[in-house]
Amino acid sequence: LQTTVGAVGGLVNRLVLGTATNALGQTVQRVIDQATGSILERTLSTAGQQIGERAVGSILNLPVLNQVTDRAGNIVKRVRDSATNAIIEFTVDRAGKLLASRIAQAGTR
Repeated sequence: LQTTVGAVGGLVNRLVLGTATNALGQTVQRVIDQATGSILERTLSTAGQQIGERAVGSILNLPVLNQVTDRAGNIVKRVRDSATNAIIEFTVDRAGKLLASRIAQAGTR
């Protein structure tokens, strides 16, 4: 299992939480859609072509490790993705709209 962190070509506004190879030799990436907070699993063929994508959750629903309110009144939360063990930090406004997200600590799986 190889863990990759950061944006990858072709993944506009997406953060890669982790990468693994399935039994068929295909690459499976777990990514965050930064616009929505959705967690997606993307499957790539052995040639690197995307052959599937499915939503598996949302960073907004992950267990909260801690949260603070910033000077603007926005809520900054740190959560853990149990599938990769990555820690994600995101900011929502008072209405709950996602403003920003980043990987605070790379996953270990």
